[in-house]
Amino acid sequence: MSIKLIATDMDGTFLREDKTYDHARFHRIRQVLKEMGIQFVIASGNSYHQLKLQFSDEDMAGLYFVGDNGNYIVHDGDVIRNSGVPREEFLDVMDYLGQFSDRLDAYISTGARSYVTSHDETFNKIARVYNGILVILDDFREIPQGERASKIAIITKDELDPDNPLIDDLRTRFPDLQSMTSGNIFIDIIPAGSGKGSGIKLLQQQLRITPAETMVFGDQMNDASMMEVSDFSVAMANSIEPLLPYANYQIGTNEEQGVLDVLEMVIDDPSGKSLAPFVMNH
Repeated sequence: MSIKLIATDMDGTFLREDKTYDHARFHRIRQVLKEMGIQFVIASGNSYHQLKLQFSDEDMAGLYFVGDNGNYIVHDGDVIRNSGVPREEFLDVMDYLGQFSDRLDAYISTGARSYVTSHDETFNKIARVYNGILVILDDFREIPQGERASKIAIITKDELDPDNPLIDDLRTRFPDLQSMTSGNIFIDIIPAGSGKGSGIKLLQQQLRITPAETMVFGDQMNDASMMEVSDFSVAMANSIEPLLPYANYQIGTNEEQGVLDVLEMVIDDPSGKSLAPFVMNH
């Protein structure tokens, strides 16, 4: 048995804190993985229109993008999944969040673009880091009919933890949705039953790849679902504590480019046995 599919989160995992990575090193690795027939997946809470800006055209060729936490999946420019929260429900969520405008702001991604109603340039500057196409509206009701929210992203003004009371309240008020942290000031809201894990599972089914042939990397709770469908589930050293029970291995930090280190190990030994020193004792 050898590894046939590798998926990595971006922020806090593949990317350094300054949102960079070693492009030349990844390019070399990517070419070899292609030759080995190993599928490479970018699985992120970020939107596709932002994720694709991180890669050269050559490195993008053949890449799978599992964006918006699994709700918008693209391969070689073709959209193979576009699911999300229906209009009436995402408007209810945004109306509810409006009462907390002194503590947070939010944007809606519909896969191909993202929308905000905030005119706070500090918030919009943060939002632009994660969205290649950001459209400013006066009201979310201006979002064209027929578009669904592949993700609702909340950016808080204070750091939060996975047991934040707002998350509990969102889960209670909107039981058909999943609410989870995706960073120290971020909450993602997506349809129940979706998530990165559902996106990876879809690719496994289409490509006839098993969890035993799958490796994933992550650092936040929105990575937990894809770790559940992978035998080679790898947490970063900088991962949040609640994620660790979902991981079978733990490696170096994103700053140390730990993902690239392991990819080079996979090239040398696609069985994954070289990860043995990083096994976690749960």
